[in-house]
Amino acid sequence: MLFLGALVLPDTPNSLIERGKLEQGEKVLKRIRGVDDVTVELEDIVDAVNVSRTIVNPWATILRRRYRPQLVISILIPTFQQWVGINVSALLRASTYPYVVVTAKVVMSVSSLPRRRTSGEYCQ
Repeated sequence: MLFLGALVLPDTPNSLIERGKLEQGEKVLKRIRGVDDVTVELEDIVDAVNVSRTIVNPWATILRRRYRPQLVISILIPTFQQWVGINVSALLRASTYPYVVVTAKVVMSVSSLPRRRTSGEYCQ
């Protein structure tokens, strides 16, 4: 399903500008934002693309000692999530939450009803 959706999505303005298609990038940006004046954001994107072109080897940069704590954490967190099964727990919690809420509402509604006395009168 995601694959089919990816086929109909347009390219992002960033990717178009990176490939040198400035006019198409501006057109997509206008369509996404719904306004005709996107010059400020377009200039920001062009500046970011120019800065990213100055980086020679991003993989060598991320492996430097300075960025090692962020790299290790970004690898360990998803790994531990898989090992302890928190993803399954979160999935099950999200799918059962509506049923728990509805059941709790029914129990609270039923418990708030007046109880019938043996003589046929209702409690106040």
